[in-house]
Amino acid sequence: NSGEVLLLSMEENGYAHFFLYTPAGDALLRLTSGDWNDIAPALSPDRTQLAFASDRSGFWDLYVMNLQTGDAAQITNSPEYDSAPSWSPDSQWLVYETYINENLEISATSVNDRSQPILPITQDPASDHSPVWAPDGRHVAFISTRGGDSDVWLANLDLTGDDRYQNLSNTPLASESHPVWSPDGSRLAWAVNSQNIGRSGIYVWDAERQLPAQWIG
Repeated sequence: NSGEVLLLSMEENGYAHFFLYTPAGDALLRLTSGDWNDIAPALSPDRTQLAFASDRSGFWDLYVMNLQTGDAAQITNSPEYDSAPSWSPDSQWLVYETYINENLEISATSVNDRSQPILPITQDPASDHSPVWAPDGRHVAFISTRGGDSDVWLANLDLTGDDRYQNLSNTPLASESHPVWSPDGSRLAWAVNSQNIGRSGIYVWDAERQLPAQWIG
């Protein structure tokens, strides 16, 4: 409809910055500028804040922008790479990918209470990245190579042992990427690049019935 907008990270003069675009045909509205890069934008569930990754400090850290004022607050502060933020349903926490222990892991951090410690969601020698917080607030889907290649995994935040993790795609001859939840959390979609068996494309997993993912196109 006429109220829909797209949030873009576009390169301009060697730097990536954010713009708003309306499909109705209005001009691009700039959100950020400067001699640095702003990438991986994520709109908060209450639609008042924008989480993103930026190297404006010299390192890749997470920031949150107040969309009414345009002010951006730095959320993480380390020399390690932090990116791909995803909001908790209550807009109080961010889950994100971070480069620690010589590989990518998933962590969570409070947006408003800086005294809260950073919480590790994964601790595995494999690469864990691209997290998306489920609408129920108690699960995080992510991409991991812990099974041998890139699969979609689910972390249950109410568990702490190895049974916290579930391999949702489990395809040894395909690589999964870009998981996205439906607004009600009943389904999870992701992209698949099949090597030689099965179909590439978009698959949807039924979270309520726990059925294997189905190819939809």
